[in-house]
Amino acid sequence: SNFNIMNLVWDNLILLAEKSSMPKGCLLPILSQIIAKLPDRKQGVVLKNLLLACCECYGPSAILGNIYKLNETSRCSPKVLEECINFMTSVIEDFGAAQVEVKKLIKYLAGDFGLKA
Repeated sequence: SNFNIMNLVWDNLILLAEKSSMPKGCLLPILSQIIAKLPDRKQGVVLKNLLLACCECYGPSAILGNIYKLNETSRCSPKVLEECINFMTSVIEDFGAAQVEVKKLIKYLAGDFGLKA
């Protein structure tokens, strides 16, 4: 099925992020697709793992910064926003608050895509 194919694609990207120094330019064109599919029941866990692997590869601030930008420039559904905030929680749990630009995160959470949503 299409979900199986997509999960294989995501699994390969996870492997690349974990086993190589995948250039950021490879991920940025598909980041919006990854974020848009985070709420999906069948793909959400794999996508969250992909984003966490990318956080390990590039650093959490780089991935979160791109999530902030994508949410500001495109209209996201409330479910996508919810999953993005859940992902941010996972990043803090896995990497610690010291690895996150706290001011930017608080600004995002307090803004139009967080408390004002």
